[in-house]
Amino acid sequence: MIEVEKEKIVEALAKVQSIVERRKIMPILEYAKIEMREDCLSVITTDMDIMVSDTIETVCCVQHSLTTPVQPLYEIVRKLYGCTTIKIDYSDPD
Repeated sequence: MIEVEKEKIVEALAKVQSIVERRKIMPILEYAKIEMREDCLSVITTDMDIMVSDTIETVCCVQHSLTTPVQPLYEIVRKLYGCTTIKIDYSDPD
């Protein structure tokens, strides 16, 4: 599990989602890679020409990476009211 300040993750997602392909030519380009490491969380997107990433300092229990559609994640996190931290809990299905 990782805990990150809401404002920091909203800023990071806003930055990286700005280049996401909206025409759905290649569905994979709608996704962001989220890398969780011991001391940071990185969010990475690409449009095949440009790669945009942002790193947030945080404390993380696990080292893991995953991909997720960035636009829906950005909208959900941005619209969360009344909270200052976001908790991301990822459990490996194995």
